[in-house]
Amino acid sequence: MTNKYQRPAGAFAGVNGLANRTKYQDDSGATPKRAVSSAKVDGDLNYVIDALNQIDEASGVRASINERLDVSLNADGTLKLSTTGTLDEWIVHVNPGTVTRVDNSTIGITGDWRAVYTVNRRVKLVVSGLALVGDVAEVSYASGVTTVSLIDLLDGDGYLQVIGSAPTQIAYGPFTGGPRGNAPRRFDGIRIPSGASTYELRGDGTNLVFKHDGVPVSVMTENGLAGFAPTSVGAAALSDEVYDMLVPTGAVMPFAGSAAPTGWLMCAGQPVSRSDYANLYVRLGTAYGAGNGTTTFNLPDMRGRSVFGMDNMGGTDAGRLSVANTLGGSGGAQTKSGSTASYTLTVADIPAHTHDGNVTHGGGTSGTGTGLYYNPADTGNRVIGKSTGGGGGHSHGITNFDVMPPFVLMNYIIKT
Repeated sequence: MTNKYQRPAGAFAGVNGLANRTKYQDDSGATPKRAVSSAKVDGDLNYVIDALNQIDEASGVRASINERLDVSLNADGTLKLSTTGTLDEWIVHVNPGTVTRVDNSTIGITGDWRAVYTVNRRVKLVVSGLALVGDVAEVSYASGVTTVSLIDLLDGDGYLQVIGSAPTQIAYGPFTGGPRGNAPRRFDGIRIPSGASTYELRGDGTNLVFKHDGVPVSVMTENGLAGFAPTSVGAAALSDEVYDMLVPTGAVMPFAGSAAPTGWLMCAGQPVSRSDYANLYVRLGTAYGAGNGTTTFNLPDMRGRSVFGMDNMGGTDAGRLSVANTLGGSGGAQTKSGSTASYTLTVADIPAHTHDGNVTHGGGTSGTGTGLYYNPADTGNRVIGKSTGGGGGHSHGITNFDVMPPFVLMNYIIKT
């Protein structure tokens, strides 16, 4: 025992006070008027003193006197816990088992400590030599570990902190009047350790100052920003939501590079995973191919193809394309060949025209047969005519010709 409460000098010691509790010792000076001897009184006194020492040792490190004694009454006359306890005295949790870091505001403690780390109890952690004070927001127990989530973790300078590593010490204080203590505690900034460096964000009374290892590197004022380099903020600094607003999933665009950048895929008609590219699958479905039918789907195949707007885009058919109005439909060719249909000319198809001819004769001549002839017996003008051909149709062949305009070749990529 610690023996914080000492026995009075000259008291009967014996083996110890507790052993003398029932011991009676003869006293030659005693008379019948004396009920107990001095030894019996000493034994009783030593018993009380040793009992006080045992109680004191069993209680652990003492909490605030206000926390232990200050109480108040509920409306029905029952006692309720005080919410005005001193907050700078702590009960150090001795041998709590293994204490681990779960995340920036949560710790795990082996064993069931739900009766100690109850909601709204103030807790102090020592993390990397720095004392942090916060309030319990949630507590749970599973698989032999008590998980404690804290809010408003502040260091001694009023900086809002995070749990960067496993605490080396944990202590608990009084209950508080709410999830943020008796009254909301003011914090003046945020301090985040990162490796050997420390980053801080804190107001200086006028501006918001960002510091690296205690040195101001940028300032936010009412008139704008100072010290921020716009060129240093790239796509990685944008949230997914903002990035999707700028370039939605499923957007297709020409790309002059030879390999698709991060977050994009080539439009080569290839099958890709439905789970790996779930957002893209939601937008495309199987319009460009069903892949293996279960776990993959196909991307648009833009190899050697150009893009036309769907003829019925918006629900009204413009009548400009003869192909089917199906998303992902394709057609066309680089060259074209063919021929005209067979057709037989009639006299009506021939434009009006004349043929001139001269005939010279030296006397009466005549001709017979089916050829041209002149009959000298006839007088006056005569028209000499002859029809040829069998009246059949004819056609003209058309060789291949290029239908492509001047072009430059690029890749097409699609946003995942």
